[in-house]
Order: sequence, then structure tokens, then C-alpha cells
Amino acid sequence: ESAVTLRLRLRSPERLKQVVVRMRARDKRTGTASTFALSLPNNAEQSDTGWLIPPMVSMQRPGLAALRRSVSSDVAYPVLGKVESDDGLDSVELFLGRDKLFATPPQTLSLSSERRIDIAATASLRPGPNRLRVRAKSSRGVEVSRSFWVTAEPKGGGQR
Repeated sequence: ESAVTLRLRLRSPERLKQVVVRMRARDKRTGTASTFALSLPNNAEQSDTGWLIPPMVSMQRPGLAALRRSVSSDVAYPVLGKVESDDGLDSVELFLGRDKLFATPPQTLSLSSERRIDIAATASLRPGPNRLRVRAKSSRGVEVSRSFWVTAEPKGGGQR
């Protein structure tokens, strides 16, 4: 006689009042198979799905003109966006190359309380491609890094 342990995790346990698991087992020696259903009560408040979901980063582009053309490097470039996490946020940082443009001060964030942080900064772009990078960490320790590129024309080049 052998025992099998089956562990299941639900992605959205709050949707179900009870979980019904249908199982089919077959004995390899005899070929005999059995199917049975097992109903388990769901206490969603106390359940943890175990899924670690990274924070969501979304950035806004300032106007359609910036989407179609390069940006002049002599104009301050507004960087706007947001970071969201259902688990709460520990930190959010914005970099232009290696320069940090925005960061949440650790003392102002209470763990798991902030679920959304708005990003608002101004970047001084260098001529050519510029990499903007957002790094965020959820209160459960899941980190994410997203990069965005903006191309700047030399000063005085202006928009066409």
C-alpha cells in the first residue's frame, strides 16, 4: 500500500465557497481505475495562494508629439507613471542611466500600506537614446525592473 500527497493552490480562492477536486486513480498492476470527488470548504480569509505577483509599472508618455518624434535634449522631459501592488509596496525608484531621479523615502512608507505610488520627475536628457528604469519592490519581497527608452536630439535640434 502506498500513499500520495497532493498539494493544490488556488489562484483566486475568494471566488469559490467550496473547492471540488475530482480525482482519478488507476492501479498499474490490475488496471482497475476509480474516480471520486472530494469537496473541501474554502476559508478564503485564511488561505494564501502562495503566488507572488510583482508590482505593476505603467508610465505615461507626454503627448502624441513625443511618440512620433524625438525629444529635444534642451527641454526638461516630464516623467510620469505609477506603480501598483495588491501586496503593498516597500520601495519605488526611477533612474535615468545611473542617476536616480525619484525614490520613495523608506521612513515615509509603512509596510503594506501603500498599494499605489505615483511617479513624477523631470529628466534632463542627453542627446541620443536615454534609458529610464523603474525598480519596485513589493512588501512580500518581489522585485521588478522595467526599462523605457526616450531618444533626444542634440540641443537646438528641435522637433521636426
